[in-house]
Amino acid sequence: MFLVHIADGDVPRGFVPSKPRLFATQVLLPTTSRSRRHALLETMRHVAYLYDMPSTTLETLLRDAEIVTHFQDEVIIRKGPVAPGEPIHFQIIADGRVSVRDGRRVITTLGRGDTFGEWGISHQRGFRAADVVADRPSQAIRLSEEQYHWLVGKHPVIQERLNKMRSLLPRLQLAQERARLKAALEAGARSVIEHMTSGQLSGFAIFSLIKEFKQGHHVLVEGDAADGFYILLSGHLAVGTEGRFISELSEGDVFGEAGLLEGAPREATVTAVSADAEVLFMSWRSFQHLLQTMPAFAWEIWDTAAGRREPIRRP
Repeated sequence: MFLVHIADGDVPRGFVPSKPRLFATQVLLPTTSRSRRHALLETMRHVAYLYDMPSTTLETLLRDAEIVTHFQDEVIIRKGPVAPGEPIHFQIIADGRVSVRDGRRVITTLGRGDTFGEWGISHQRGFRAADVVADRPSQAIRLSEEQYHWLVGKHPVIQERLNKMRSLLPRLQLAQERARLKAALEAGARSVIEHMTSGQLSGFAIFSLIKEFKQGHHVLVEGDAADGFYILLSGHLAVGTEGRFISELSEGDVFGEAGLLEGAPREATVTAVSADAEVLFMSWRSFQHLLQTMPAFAWEIWDTAAGRREPIRRP
């Protein structure tokens, strides 16, 4: 049983149990070995590339895994070569937060359901490309190299998903940084991608595909049925309705979500105005899956879509 604090004035002062931190959870009943195991299995199902794995597969992985605690500022993985014969692992974060760093630069932060170490097993045996450091006390499900090979041998689609994540995730992270910079410089310039976690970006990478458009080609056409959701990875797009210019889209911008949320035809035409443009496209089915499984992501999509409707409908 959990008490979840979701608003600022819902728990009176002096109430017992006391009000937890905003969006934090407070355990009212002690955990048991059964509830702990259930929580760990649910954490594994939050991993982007494990979302549809059979329960028996996850249970087998968990049975042979180690639950490890990492202390604040602990270097979990150190950049550089791995000593001959040194065991290597991949880990699923169960609680806490770690960061992936290149020197002092933070590449990304990871939380519950995020993973690290797979690529060092599958493609870079003997070398680590970055440091992984615990930002605060954290727990992780640690799995061995042998368990990794068992997993991809039993479910080859796992390796396909990891390859796709490896290819697209850096581009999504770059688009995310550009979206954050744009939001800081331009009042009202918002993009759902700026708030996405590493796991959400990984979900986009797995469930999406890249589409390319040449200058003058339409990405969306006003009046067409909504078929998907887009993130602009590179290039420049123009938005118009009824022949009237509305706005421009630049790298990191998200578009196409309003039609999907409302089940309505496209309200604007989006055209490539740069020499070429690349967009990440997510189909309606994959989009619905993310909305149903990632509530925080769903809220940001609704909020972003609502903010877009005013300039489109303004006379």
